[in-house]
Amino acid sequence: MLFCDNCGSKKEEGSKFCSECGKPYSQTPAVSSSISSSGVQGHGYWQTWTLASTDPSALYPLLGDPEKNGEAVKFFLLTQLISALIFALLTMIGHLGIAFGPLGVISIPFIFLGTAIYMAFAWIGLYISVWLFNLFLSLVGGASRGYSATFQTVAYASAPGIIPIIGGFWGLIMLVIGASQAHRTEIWRPIIAVILEVVAITFLIMFIFGMAWLFFVIVHHL
Repeated sequence: MLFCDNCGSKKEEGSKFCSECGKPYSQTPAVSSSISSSGVQGHGYWQTWTLASTDPSALYPLLGDPEKNGEAVKFFLLTQLISALIFALLTMIGHLGIAFGPLGVISIPFIFLGTAIYMAFAWIGLYISVWLFNLFLSLVGGASRGYSATFQTVAYASAPGIIPIIGGFWGLIMLVIGASQAHRTEIWRPIIAVILEVVAITFLIMFIFGMAWLFFVIVHHL
């Protein structure tokens, strides 16, 4: 069974209009139907990655079920692991003399350690990012379908991050489009929410570094 693109309620078979909001049903790709019935992750990582990165209308409008948050976390963590491994591989290729020499063998444990630390920070960062984004999206009236829709949107919008250089910017675009479709809201609302989140994180980082510098100055003069 598919869902109404406007309000997210389940479609009634044989009906052309939504019984909840009265809007006419739009055609939804077949792949979206199968995803909604069996879960996103059940279709394999790369198929989900393709939908999350290139076909937002087939994925993001179906998000929001709290029971699917676990699948979103798994997808996010696997994406971050792939990103970390790609970064490590590119780093080793950029330093061939070190990578295939004695120092390369010694550095392998440090690569695994660095990846583990990165994964831990990525997992924590996901929840912080979702909380901030959902907060600002709510302030501009764009979080109509609740926290889970935001959580899953942020998790799946991380998909393009495995692509070096352009992945981060691409991911932001998918986040804006995905949030707009997941919450059935105008696209300017998630744009404003992203801007506010970036500003908030920037000020938070500046505050942390400022407090660290102040602490260093005080200790140095004791």
